[in-house]
Formats: sequence, structure tokens, C-alpha cells
Amino acid sequence: MTKPRDEGWSSSEESTSIAEHAWAERMNRTLYILFASLLVSCATLSGCDDTKSNTNDDTCTGANCVLDTSVQDGTGDTTTDVKPDTVPDVETELPMDVTVDVDGEDVDDTANVEVEETVETDVADDTDVPVGCGYGSIKGRVCSPNGSDWLSDVEVSISGFDCDGNAIVIQDFTDANGFYYLDNVPTGQHSITIKTGSYTTSVDNVRVDAGKETDLTGTLTKTCLDRRAASIAVLTGTFDHIEQILDQLGVTYQLYEGDSAALNPNSARSGLDLLKNLNELLTYDILFINCGEWYQSFNLSTQAEVDLMEANLVTFVQSGGSLYVSDWAYYWAELAFPEAVDYYGDDLFEGSAKKGNIIDNLVADVISTPFQNALAPATTLTIKFNWPAWVVASSVSFTSTVHILAASVPTFSETLTDVPLVVSHKPTETSGTVFFTSFHHEAQLSGQMEQVLRFLVFQL
Repeated sequence: MTKPRDEGWSSSEESTSIAEHAWAERMNRTLYILFASLLVSCATLSGCDDTKSNTNDDTCTGANCVLDTSVQDGTGDTTTDVKPDTVPDVETELPMDVTVDVDGEDVDDTANVEVEETVETDVADDTDVPVGCGYGSIKGRVCSPNGSDWLSDVEVSISGFDCDGNAIVIQDFTDANGFYYLDNVPTGQHSITIKTGSYTTSVDNVRVDAGKETDLTGTLTKTCLDRRAASIAVLTGTFDHIEQILDQLGVTYQLYEGDSAALNPNSARSGLDLLKNLNELLTYDILFINCGEWYQSFNLSTQAEVDLMEANLVTFVQSGGSLYVSDWAYYWAELAFPEAVDYYGDDLFEGSAKKGNIIDNLVADVISTPFQNALAPATTLTIKFNWPAWVVASSVSFTSTVHILAASVPTFSETLTDVPLVVSHKPTETSGTVFFTSFHHEAQLSGQMEQVLRFLVFQL
């Protein structure tokens, strides 16, 4: 970009407004287009030979030739020789003749143009801040793939540049009803990124006008997650059926046989085969293991097979996959991540934690912020335990998070206090998340519990 040769120019004036920068860009582009238009006719001029190479010796290849171009201002005193890809430095406010020379021959029709003053700024070219930049806002709503369940604690963000050319990220999290609000958004077109658990989607070409609010909450403008955005495997179980919740949410998944193929004729193949095959396991983002008679799997497996499945689950989670286990399926999480949760009884023996002795409703406290946001304004909920001998977690490590806590739980031998009922564990910053629930999904009939379970699915 050229600077003016005005007598009054000083270094202190080099920092200009964004509007001046945009105006200067337009003027330089106009001048450059003029040069390009004069050169397009190169292929038909005498002296151009399509068979010659593109060099600086007055030879050319078609319209890509390298030519000498001269610029003479209206005073007749200044002539500047330039190449076709060069914008010359010339006096402003004077007429200018542009002549293209091919193999020493001048083109008869030269162009006469008016040159206007341009300025140079320190603003980087990639900021691309529009003239007249201002600020507006965006309000929107996020739903599950079925289009009717609103999702809470979903991260919504946009990135770009503000009106001063500074890089920005504007972020919000949806509330209990799926609403979000992005304020102080620069005018123009934006792409919104929506992320929760293993699900990510985007909304492109969202226009924001100065002083106005863009509404994305309507039936046609709300954002629903893509049901195929996450790849899910479900291992069936005799006593729980997480797939029922997935069906309600409109999420796609692949069933694998858990306890018995006879009980689950739609299962594709054995869940044990999946756990033994790391390559196949890594094709999934989320693995659900339902509560069932998994002790039979251990009794029928060799120690080498159990060790292999344990190692594969560790790799799966550390590679970003998320694992969910309910009640009796806890032992898969115990095998892979023994430090995350201290289950009741002897950890070396599968089934020793099955000591929950209540077949009734149990009132529990919601203690983590994400779950509180999902249930707001409620801070307690009622959980239904429909089978005896459910798995009891005694305590958790500092790397785990308790989301729902029971003040008191009777076992077959004693009463425990402060018992975790929903726990999550994230081994590393880049790993997936492991979730454990002591209760079953299919037993929960209250609206509150359905809301919790649907929320939980999108945390994985």
C-alpha cells in the first residue's frame, strides 16, 4: 500500500482509523485492477509467443507474460517502470498515463486515470474489520436431536475480531431451559460453535447488526444437535436399558449383546468381543454398559482376557472416549480406573460392593454446579431403587466429582452417610469422562430424574 508524498506527512500520522484503512485498501485495489485489465490482452499482442517461457527477457506465455509497464504523471516529468504485479508510487491528484510495452512495442491505447491519495496503517490485513463496525447480540436455544428436549450447560461460543481489530472469543453456557445469550458481538457474519460432551455442531452465516439482537430461539432457528454427531455403542444388560433414554432423545447407537443374546435379539454381536477389540472400540465416542449379570462374563473369561479388556478400556478413555456404567456394571470402571472411586467392600472381588439395602424412593442432594443448573431451581430429587443389592460407593478421589449425594444409605450390615450416587471422573485434561450411577434409568419415572438422565447423556 502506498503512502502519500504530502508535505505534511509525519510518522505520528501513520496510525489511522479502521475506516481510513478500509478506504485505502479499496483505492489500491482499483489501481491494481487497472494494471491487470491492461495486461489481459497480452496473448493477442505482437511479440507474445505462447511457446516461450515466462521470464524477464521480454518473452511471455499467453496472458501470464512478464512485461515492462511505465507510469507517467500529468506533469510529464516522472516516469516509473514497474512490473505487472507492482502498484507504482506516484503523485496524487494528478492525471496519469499507463503504457504497456511488449517486446519494445507500445500499446496504442494507453489509459488515463485519476490517482487518489491512499494511506498506510498498522492494522493487519487479516483483521478485515468492516467500515462502520458496531456491536449487537445473539440469543439462541439448544435442543437434543429429537427437537423437543432443551439442553443445559452447553458451551456456545464465537471467535473473531472486535471493531478495534483485537482477537476475541465470546462464550456462554445454556441455562436449564436451553437458552444462551452472546453480547457485544461485532457486526457482520459469524459462525457459532456449540459443544457438549462428545457432541459438537456449528451454526454458520449468523448475521449481527449494530444495536440489534439476532434471535435464534424460534422453531425454525433453534439449534438441535445432530443425532449422528457422536458414535455410540451400548452393551445391553438384564436390569437396565439406557437405550430407552437414547431413543427418546433421538440419538443413534449400536447395540452389543451384554448378558444374553436371547434377551437382546437386536444386538449386533457380543459385547465382550467389542471390549477385546481395541480398534473397533476406538471407532466409538461413547460406550454405555448397562447393569446386568456381568459376573458371568468374568467367570467365563480367562485372566488374560480380563486384563486385555481392562487395558482397552483405559486406552479408550485416555484417547478421548467416554464410559458410562450403571449399578452392577461398575466393575468395568473399577477395573480400568481403581483410583477414581472407593466402592464398598473388597475391590478385588467383583460384586462385593452390592450392599445397598433399600427398595424404595431415596431423597438425595444435587451438589455439583452443572447438575444444579440442569435442575434449577430444585436442589434435591427423589431416586427410585427398584432392585435390592445395588452398588454402594463409599468415597471418591480428589480427581472425581460427586454430582448427587445421599445423606444416609442402609446396607445389609450398617448405615452409611454421605454416599455418592452419581460420580464422574476425568483421568486427564484431554481424556474422556467416566460416569457411574448407582441406580437404573428405566426405574426413574419422575420428570426431574428424566431431566437428570437426559442431561447426563450429553455430558459424556
